[in-house]
Amino acid sequence: MLLNSLGGSVGYMFAVAQTTKKDIKWQTAGNGNSAKAVSLKEHSAGILRSNTCSLIAGRLSAGKILNAAEKRYLRENDPEMYRRATMLEAERKLYRRRLKMARTKDEVRKLNMSASAHMVSEAGAAGSSSGGSSRVTTDSLETTSMRASAIRDEHGAFVNTREYRKLPENMHELKRRKKAPAASGSRAIAAPPIRSAVLLTGTGIGYGKRGISYLV
Repeated sequence: MLLNSLGGSVGYMFAVAQTTKKDIKWQTAGNGNSAKAVSLKEHSAGILRSNTCSLIAGRLSAGKILNAAEKRYLRENDPEMYRRATMLEAERKLYRRRLKMARTKDEVRKLNMSASAHMVSEAGAAGSSSGGSSRVTTDSLETTSMRASAIRDEHGAFVNTREYRKLPENMHELKRRKKAPAASGSRAIAAPPIRSAVLLTGTGIGYGKRGISYLV
């Protein structure tokens, strides 16, 4: 399941791993329980595990949503990256809810700018409080990059929906739309055909103090 979900890259890695296993089996034939054989097997498994985790992390960096198999693999093999994935998923869900609450396209744009600015600010604060630790700074930047990619992916998916396209451009258009149904709901009463008309204050056709009086 995991191989299918990750596509060709992991498929290639899996083939390499299978070849490596065959090489190990050939090299350790007859002494499969030797320390060397065990070491080679552990080394092969470690490489495959590290590369697979890196590919899944790459999907997070690209703003992709992980499936259940990928999250389970991280939970079992890279707890720290799994923690990040869980955080990103929660943040995406919150951002998605806020997008659906937006009343106009202008509010959607402002929400996106606000989220981006907030993440940059947090990354700067994390770097300042790291005490000069390059590892902490690198981890913070990587996490911020993943968060930005996730928000960008979520935002891009939303603006391609029918729900977004139906939103008014701004509050002015929203108010105009709200007034439109009321205006269209009031039916104008057509005047009956005129047989004759007299001016209330005189004779002939014209406007007096109270307008035209229609006599049907």
